[in-house]
Amino acid sequence: MTQAAIDPAWRILIGGELVEGQAGQLDFRLICLDRATGAERWSRSCVKAVPHEGTHATNGYASASPCTDGTHVYAHFGSRGTYCFTLAGDLAWERDLGDMRTRAGFGEGSSPTLAGGVLLVPWDHEGPSFLAALDVRTGRTVWEVPRSEKTCWATPLVATDAGNGIAGAMIGNARAMLDETTSSVKERATSYTGASMRDFPTVQLRVGMAGAKIDAAHAWLKSDCQEGWATYKAGSSFDVETKLRYRRNTAMAMKIANEAVDTLQEMAGANAIYDKSPLQRMFRDAHASSGHVVFSTDMQFTPWGLVALGGAFKSPTM
Repeated sequence: MTQAAIDPAWRILIGGELVEGQAGQLDFRLICLDRATGAERWSRSCVKAVPHEGTHATNGYASASPCTDGTHVYAHFGSRGTYCFTLAGDLAWERDLGDMRTRAGFGEGSSPTLAGGVLLVPWDHEGPSFLAALDVRTGRTVWEVPRSEKTCWATPLVATDAGNGIAGAMIGNARAMLDETTSSVKERATSYTGASMRDFPTVQLRVGMAGAKIDAAHAWLKSDCQEGWATYKAGSSFDVETKLRYRRNTAMAMKIANEAVDTLQEMAGANAIYDKSPLQRMFRDAHASSGHVVFSTDMQFTPWGLVALGGAFKSPTM
């Protein structure tokens, strides 16, 4: 815990209100301001607590952003709890998911996301990580899935398109495998000579090739998403060739991302065949997702090739 967190004289700006520390205790607040004038409409204390660990010098203890569905507002303070208020400032429910342990005591910062009647709360830290979906009406857990990630300050992104949504997740999966591999290689040495693994040109080549493919897949998907969003915002429509090109590119992005995963798996060693290895899980997830029809190069390349060659492609989904 930092000195700032335990000094009784310490003051911190939380949610826009200056709060005096009492024996290290902080007041975590949700404040509602008038959008037109900035005047305070109401202020609610969610919890008064002493943080169980410190935070980075550039980070506060209330870094998460609130979100609203138009009838309720959801304030998330990580280890200090999640709170649901009506827009009039009445507490509807609260949940305590426990205490996080962040890397190097850098503190917490992930924000929740609303989707389909649930509040998605990311809980990635140095302990058991998971993603929880809380019922927006009651705060009870609808579902919870474990994650292999450690400390992370990201906010969940909800993808409504099945193909690109899965592709984005799997490119992230490939990047996670690259990160895990490079971290492992830096520490590994051969059993007989003690030579560092990172000094082998073949290892360097595989890591470089995998990194390039993952970056290319990410750039490809990002470019198409940005172009599609700009077209939609402009009120324009998509012709058949453009739709087929997006599908072609998504399939190709997945193909090279999974090739990167295969390249890394081949140099992972015997430990990667066991369930306890995160590399084994990432490898398995990559190949499970590749069975999706949207990622089939046979199914997605051929229609675009037909149109590019002057043929007519007809489909009720186009």
